[in-house]
Amino acid sequence: MIELIQEPVVCPMCGLPLTRKRAVDVDVYCTNEECRGRNIEYLSFFVDKDAMDIDGISTKTITLLYDNKYITNWQDLYTFDYDTLLRDGVKGMEAKTINNIKDSVAKSISKSKGDRLLYSMGIPLIGYKTSVKILEFLGGDILNAEKPFDRLRFVDEIGNVAGNCFLEWLDNKSSVFFDFVKTFGKFDTSIEISVYGDGVFTGKNLIASGTFSNFSR
Repeated sequence: MIELIQEPVVCPMCGLPLTRKRAVDVDVYCTNEECRGRNIEYLSFFVDKDAMDIDGISTKTITLLYDNKYITNWQDLYTFDYDTLLRDGVKGMEAKTINNIKDSVAKSISKSKGDRLLYSMGIPLIGYKTSVKILEFLGGDILNAEKPFDRLRFVDEIGNVAGNCFLEWLDNKSSVFFDFVKTFGKFDTSIEISVYGDGVFTGKNLIASGTFSNFSR
């Protein structure tokens, strides 16, 4: 006998309504931007090795920092004075642990690239590969885009749906990202773009016609 599972309608962490960002989505999302569970989960994603790779900060550490109001957002991970934990006598935060965290944060900055930064924002449908495609289309640097953002939806490798998700983030949530990255000034916001030459056929579409002796239709 198949037992139907009732779809949740409220967040188990904060009790506020869940919603789908789009009608075709399978996943439901908490609508509360102050939700503890949602924010800790996002910060854990942000420090993951595939995102900004702050390997000295675990989900357990994030929970401790968040619950004690040392950090509330991703920007705080780079601006917080971690020696405060030692001065405050926070349990489990010895000098060696704190130095490891500071080293991890510094390495994260040195390894930063535009694709990692964009992916770490957690934009719906914008995975790492799509982040790379977006940066390539924009000319390699998200702070110095060479092409208009609204043309992203027409790029085959990005598509209309993912492109619209990016534009929605751009309209509603990107100001914090751009303001902090510019003010902080320590991130590399660019990526390297492969160039395959600049010969006479560059940028042109070629149509081959005629008969090929070794190939059939």
